[in-house]
Amino acid sequence: MAYQTAARAAKDLGYTNVKHLSAGISGWRQAGEKTESGDVKKESNS
Repeated sequence: MAYQTAARAAKDLGYTNVKHLSAGISGWRQAGEKTESGDVKKESNS
C-alpha cells in the first residue's frame, strides 16, 4: 500500500513518530486540525 511505502520512507529519513491516519487528509480536516502547504518548485526547461 502507498501509505506503508511513505511511512517507511519517512522513517528512513529519521522521523520517529510516524502514524497512519485511516481517515486520510479529509478526516484530519474534518477534525479541525491544521494543515500547511509548501512551496512547489517547478522544473525549468531552460
